[in-house]
Amino acid sequence: MSDIFREVEEEIRHDEYKRLWSKYGIYVIGVGLAIVFGVGGYKGWQAYQKSRAEQAGEKFATALVHVGAGETAKSAEILDELGRSGPEGYALLSRFKQAAILAKDGRRDQAVAAYDEIARAARSDASLSTLAQIRSALLLVDTAERSEIVRRMAPLDRSTTPWRNLAREILALAAYRAGDYAAANGFFLSIVADPASPPNLRRRAQVMISLLRPELAARGLDSGPAKSAAGN
Repeated sequence: MSDIFREVEEEIRHDEYKRLWSKYGIYVIGVGLAIVFGVGGYKGWQAYQKSRAEQAGEKFATALVHVGAGETAKSAEILDELGRSGPEGYALLSRFKQAAILAKDGRRDQAVAAYDEIARAARSDASLSTLAQIRSALLLVDTAERSEIVRRMAPLDRSTTPWRNLAREILALAAYRAGDYAAANGFFLSIVADPASPPNLRRRAQVMISLLRPELAARGLDSGPAKSAAGN
């Protein structure tokens, strides 16, 4: 008797499964296919991105070879292509290299414009954006008005910014060029006093402090510790 009940129960379950499958089976299949295609698509995208990055790396390396060989036209063509359509990392590297080549060739205004454009384009990456700002300021420090250098670098002269000492060096050079030796000395002293200053930067600052000391003494100015113009 129990066998009959078991068979009846199994038949009921079978009929219920058929009813549920006829109602929801298409959704189960759809979800399954979505998972399969989703995983496959993601793997395909990863492979595509990897291949694209490898190709960009090879092109960038080729461009550097052309740069080393003095073949500027060939390197410029490759770097321009990567800068416009390469993966984000290689695009920025290519644009940095293009700007550096312009600076080396003495095309300062074009190089400054290139670095300024990089700074705007790389705002999502604060380090690269700031590096571009610093490089453009370095190109301008010998010719631009001091106020322009201050506008560009003063925001970086903060105790919380990792670029503060490079910014202070540029601000110091601008002050020195303007004849404001006390302000220049103050910036250099700030660099020396900062434990985070790179050794080579600290050495340059110490050399400038030594050069400024007689200038300040001749003007009756104190050459001791001083705050930077940005208040740090």
